[in-house]
Amino acid sequence: MANRSRYRDYWLSEDGLEKIATMRKGGYTIDEIAKTIGVGRGTIHRWAKENETLKNNLFLNSEIAIVEVESQLMKNIKSGNQRAVEFYLLNRASSRWNNRQEVEHKGSVDVNHIIQKLAGDKF
Repeated sequence: MANRSRYRDYWLSEDGLEKIATMRKGGYTIDEIAKTIGVGRGTIHRWAKENETLKNNLFLNSEIAIVEVESQLMKNIKSGNQRAVEFYLLNRASSRWNNRQEVEHKGSVDVNHIIQKLAGDKF
């Protein structure tokens, strides 16, 4: 039990929290952080409930990363990057922009004669 307590104390110390913040800023998911530091996802969430700094490191840094990615996406769009434009439109205006084709089928198809022929060929 003492080892667990020391382990927890380390990761909730200033040094441990800074390392977790660095991982999160680097794009690590909560699962990846948990695996890296040797605890379960539930432990990370339990610690975050108890420690406001950890909570901010996990969730605020995630929002900061999203803002940075969105900013880079907009730069790519403004520079004429076609894939960035398509990505943006497909995800932000999907009701007007999609790359799916819809085909309407009318009538029916009778496949019974095909099945009978195949079954007859085997026997």
